[in-house]
Amino acid sequence: MRFLICFIFLESTLLSNGQLVIYQDAYHGGVCFAGFSTGLSHGSGTFNTYVEPGSTIKKVFLIYNVHNEPPFPIDIIVDGNPIEIINESINNHSYYETQFTNLYKVKINVKDITNEYVNISTHSISIPDQNFMNCGIHCFYGNFGFFILYENPILNTINVNLVLNSQDLNVQNNTYSCSLNVADINFPIGFSVNSDIIGSPSSGDGSYVKVEGQTLGLIGGADNVNSSFNFGSRGHFYYQDNQLFGLDDDNPNNAMLNSDALANIASYITANDFLQWELDWENLNTHQNVYSSFIISYTSLCDTFSVFIPNDTLVCQGSTLQLNATSTNPSASYEWFPATGLSCSTCPNPIFTADSSMFYTIRVWNNDSCSVVRPLKINVRPQPDFGTITSVPSE
Repeated sequence: MRFLICFIFLESTLLSNGQLVIYQDAYHGGVCFAGFSTGLSHGSGTFNTYVEPGSTIKKVFLIYNVHNEPPFPIDIIVDGNPIEIINESINNHSYYETQFTNLYKVKINVKDITNEYVNISTHSISIPDQNFMNCGIHCFYGNFGFFILYENPILNTINVNLVLNSQDLNVQNNTYSCSLNVADINFPIGFSVNSDIIGSPSSGDGSYVKVEGQTLGLIGGADNVNSSFNFGSRGHFYYQDNQLFGLDDDNPNNAMLNSDALANIASYITANDFLQWELDWENLNTHQNVYSSFIISYTSLCDTFSVFIPNDTLVCQGSTLQLNATSTNPSASYEWFPATGLSCSTCPNPIFTADSSMFYTIRVWNNDSCSVVRPLKINVRPQPDFGTITSVPSE
């Protein structure tokens, strides 16, 4: 099975050829992405982010990989605060990766850490030793990326797409595509690759990145914030006021090279509402390149509009839950994906009846097809068992 979590508009559904939108937005403000990895191991370090002074944090997502099936959660420590990492993925799907001739499973999860996030420019992170789980060298949590959205009324409108990879990686070429809110190619279009466990191209273990059939460059090796040669390459950046800025060792030019996994792809665009890209192994005999996520940041011709989506919630098994999504546009259309456990999937207010936890995405769009997408997780827990209750009459 091969599929990509992405933004796409086909057949009025969020799913086509296995592609699913996870987050899309248009708002006044900016976006920042940065990350840290210790590859197959544990360790500590720092990384830098940028949020324009005077801005309000809108949302912060932590993106991470789950390799094989860790039997226990762990806490990573970010800026002195523990953040629990659990064996879960947003789509309950594992893709396959070949590492050191062994085939193993990888999942990608996204956790909302808005309330835990500390808005500072230099962050500390510590990833614990995970050998205590006794599940093997390829059984661990890794590659922690921080996707930060911030609002500021004095900044121009930004459009953001977050794309998560769930495509099997034990093949030489991986091709992706997604739809965009109509992009203004007169301004930079930021394209960031979030990868892990990719050795330096000098060792023959990199990945070629192509956009619309044109090669951006050959990436691989560790970012400056990491201490080992094969901890992957992440495109650290921020985008605001129609400008793309690089962080760490990433440059906002139109090429990628080594650990620089960021590029301005405006000159490569062939259609301003659609994007296609590809990642290929440098060496056919080295199969350990992991692509976790992609972020596309740009200025759009679409206007902003607000939507209101339910918060993540917890219900007991067998319960029903009324869900409601609204928009400031009275003629907006709605779509919930997947339809599993919902009374309807194209209405703004379905009733949830599933007997297991579900992760949904809700797409809201206008007549001009400009859209906003939000995630929603509903945790389902077993009904509490109070045992036998004996009542004693009062005297």
